[in-house]
Amino acid sequence: MEIAFDIAEDELQIFLAEANEHLQVLDEGLVRLERERNDAPLLQALFRSAHTLKGSAGAIGHRRMAELTHAMETVLDGVRKGALAVDVHMADALLESLDALRLLLDEVVRREASPVEVPALVARLSRFTPAQPAPLPAPALPPSLPANGHNGHNGHNGHAPAPLNARAQRPAAKTNGRSAKSQRPAKGQPKGQAGRAAQRGKAAQRGKAGKTPSPRAQGRGRSAARRRAVTPAAPAKTAPAVPVRVEFAPNCFASAARAFQAMMALQGLGEIAAMEPDQAALETSAPVTVFTAQLLTSQPVEAVQRALQQVPDIARLTVGDSVMDLTAPAPASPAASAGPAAAPAAPEAEAPVLDESAQRLGDFLVTAGYVTPAQLQTALQAQAAFDEPHPRIGQTLVRLGLLSQETLDQAIAQQIAQLRSALHSSQAAPEKGRARAEQTVRTSVERLDSLMNLVGELITGRNRLYQLHRVFEQRWHGDERVDELGEAALNLGRLTDQLQEEVMRIRMLPIASVFNKFPRLVRDLARQTGKLVELVMRGEDTELDRSVIESISDPLIHMLRNAVDHGLETPEERRAAGKPERGTVLLTARHEEGRIILTVEDDGHGIDLERVKASAVRKGLLSEADAAALTPAQAIDLIFAPGLSTAKTVSGLSGRGVGMDIVRSNIERLNGTITVESTPGAGTKFQIGLPLTLAIIPALLVQAGHGADGGPQPVFAIPLNSVMEALQIGPDDIHTVHSRPVTLLRGSVLPLLRLDEALGFRLAGRDGAGAREYVVAVRWAQATMGLRVTRLIGEQEVVIKSLGTLVGETAGVAGAAILGDGQIALIVDVPGLFKLAGA
Repeated sequence: MEIAFDIAEDELQIFLAEANEHLQVLDEGLVRLERERNDAPLLQALFRSAHTLKGSAGAIGHRRMAELTHAMETVLDGVRKGALAVDVHMADALLESLDALRLLLDEVVRREASPVEVPALVARLSRFTPAQPAPLPAPALPPSLPANGHNGHNGHNGHAPAPLNARAQRPAAKTNGRSAKSQRPAKGQPKGQAGRAAQRGKAAQRGKAGKTPSPRAQGRGRSAARRRAVTPAAPAKTAPAVPVRVEFAPNCFASAARAFQAMMALQGLGEIAAMEPDQAALETSAPVTVFTAQLLTSQPVEAVQRALQQVPDIARLTVGDSVMDLTAPAPASPAASAGPAAAPAAPEAEAPVLDESAQRLGDFLVTAGYVTPAQLQTALQAQAAFDEPHPRIGQTLVRLGLLSQETLDQAIAQQIAQLRSALHSSQAAPEKGRARAEQTVRTSVERLDSLMNLVGELITGRNRLYQLHRVFEQRWHGDERVDELGEAALNLGRLTDQLQEEVMRIRMLPIASVFNKFPRLVRDLARQTGKLVELVMRGEDTELDRSVIESISDPLIHMLRNAVDHGLETPEERRAAGKPERGTVLLTARHEEGRIILTVEDDGHGIDLERVKASAVRKGLLSEADAAALTPAQAIDLIFAPGLSTAKTVSGLSGRGVGMDIVRSNIERLNGTITVESTPGAGTKFQIGLPLTLAIIPALLVQAGHGADGGPQPVFAIPLNSVMEALQIGPDDIHTVHSRPVTLLRGSVLPLLRLDEALGFRLAGRDGAGAREYVVAVRWAQATMGLRVTRLIGEQEVVIKSLGTLVGETAGVAGAAILGDGQIALIVDVPGLFKLAGA
């Protein structure tokens, strides 16, 4: 059955991009949180991402995603406020919920339900929610305060007096896109003694008249309005229509968003019969000066006023016949006091905060779990019974024995820290947002690829112009028009180079986009293997082409898995070897000579060469005699053989011998190289060399053999990153070893391979025996070889083109390129040539 979400197609990509950004922040941050448990900025970033993700999911009607994100947000809020301590079990639960969120996000694309058990995950997270302390026995009230809360001068006609701290009656309302929901347990959590105490406090607050709406009903209504998927609290059929008029302040920031908040607050109290502007107009983000509505509700006017007062930037509020001017300074209330006189005050008008509950000490103490709502209500009643000036709420709680002075001082310090953090965030965020909006623009990958193709064609045209100039220079040397053509060709070449460089920069991405998912991977692997592992990453800002980034992720994953599973020892083994219990895996990236170098290094026990040889003999890859004759470098190279594994048992991580051969194959497909260095007892280092881009490469153009029917010799392009040097040799420089031609290069034996024969080009007539010929020395991993060619043309940048399905894959050929004269050059696959030669 197809799932429907309230999102347009043109908004889907934006929603997915933003959601994936928040999921990435959570993925990286939760792994860091396990190590950096007291990092306040990190906690704030995690909470903000979870909260924003919850709001986005609720806005499109994804109830399951919003519910799970809310449970994560509640746990993170507890950690942020110091009520919860992070441990490995909490990290496991949060990361498992994060994986579930990715599946739930995929529902928005596929429109099909995923097998995610949201209630089970929510219940698991709710076990970490801090339980509020059980209420202490109610102390005796001062004689001047009747036990039922009535007195003769309260101004409420015999009803229960209105609490001085009104927000203590209900969960903190959503303000500026954030909410604090710690006062009520998460869905599915057993209420227990603390929950029953909270309910008794709420019942006492409602009083006999029932004028104050139930906090549970208010919270449920507001949550339903945010999700747009649950029917709001339905009024009675005969509920009167209450006119509502909201006038925003002239300097209101994002007035349309404020009007939307007002609409959601009203939806939580009843049904909106009519409103102006309507919801469609609000979603256009057009400025709103006045918002009006007809609200069908059975709630009293005071409840509507209280709900709308939580919306920022309202200057004037009219509900029915009641008019409120919210620009006038509010009279100070005892509940707004900040505890002992020594504590610095935090005026509401000057301190932007993350949660409404952080503005008043009474609300903060309830939200953070220091006191229950019933205990706070008792203290408020006792506070009101004293003569003017009223004592501060903190002093009253200490006097009644509900808090110790030490605990109160700790709570005040925690509240001040939150206020300071919120102030810094609110000051920095607008400037950052504006700069980002002005300096960046989103574009599709297809447009970048198309632009890169056009640049490639322009490079081909530039090469053609260079070639024509050389021909004209030879024929009409000294002619002014030839000189002008040369100047024009040089100018066009310079502009083409600059354009190519700029397009390459646009396509470049920091490799951090790949690296950032590895801390979670290594953590999970360490948990599976029972090892202690620390991943150290360096060079995350190193940039390379998007196409390379997309292809390098899988090889790096295999290598990291190999380092944790095979390379590092268990804590017991490391202690016995005199090493720290925690092993280290080092992942680095850097630029070097026009290439990017990636390394994966561990400080484990190194590669056991005898074990590798024995495994190769058992698999039938070579004989015992051949294995004994292998050099250390050749023995290490065996780990890349298909089917070879040194694992004693087959597990979910290793044992099947399908890891490292895939790594080498993928890297070779990228025209890259991989080398291995290992020291017994000290560790292993894998080094990968990759081109910065797969679209345009510098190459050495050569000719070898003869064309068909006496045509021109075929041209080959050898990638320069594989070329060591080029030399010329004569017949006397060629020797034979094991029936194979070789030559000496500075005292080292260099095997030779005739390029045209290896690629199937037959020579016409004699092969030039007795004549001098050129040799291009190339390297692949630890092996070297000399390619025999007939002519060196020179270096040139070429644009790689696929051979297409008609030709298909050809051994020793990686692709083709169109030269300036229109001739096609075959791009040599150097690793493929080594395989053809049996090296």
